[in-house]
Amino acid sequence: MAGPNDERERLARSLCRLLIDAREAAGLNQTALGKAVGRSQSFVSNYERGQRRLDLPDLILVCRAIGVAPADLLGRLE
Repeated sequence: MAGPNDERERLARSLCRLLIDAREAAGLNQTALGKAVGRSQSFVSNYERGQRRLDLPDLILVCRAIGVAPADLLGRLE
């Protein structure tokens, strides 16, 4: 039986994939997205690879930059 940590990891991986797909659909590379949110390319790379997690303000800024409503993005996790 999967525990809360397993579900947390599954959701984190799914969120990363959704963010990558949305960034690519917006025609942005990691460097351009980083600049748009006032962060570095490595910041984007780290959360896309699951090396760090986004806090809510960063998630909102990333969503704005890639043209996706945070609620729509999060709704796709279910």
